[in-house]
Amino acid sequence: MADIKTFTHPFTEQVKAYHRLREELESAYLGRWVIISDLQCVGDYGSFREALTGAEDMGIDVLNCYIRQVGVEPPIIIPTGLGPPIIISYGRQGEPGDS
Repeated sequence: MADIKTFTHPFTEQVKAYHRLREELESAYLGRWVIISDLQCVGDYGSFREALTGAEDMGIDVLNCYIRQVGVEPPIIIPTGLGPPIIISYGRQGEPGDS
């Protein structure tokens, strides 16, 4: 059985890399969508959809990279069990794909 404390996945490593690079990314790409792959920023885009297309064009496995809008906290999603989840958003983040 896998030890959950030592479990790693490429996606979680990219999230950690984003947080290590956060200050630099916020000064250069505030409000832009970035792709974190191979523990570095490999592109910045104006929308989530453009970033997703950019990752695919570069041959990056989108399940193993991190696409994130710089400077905007991701929403907190609380499943309710009945009906739609409760979504708490901060900043100006829109739905993925909004331009």
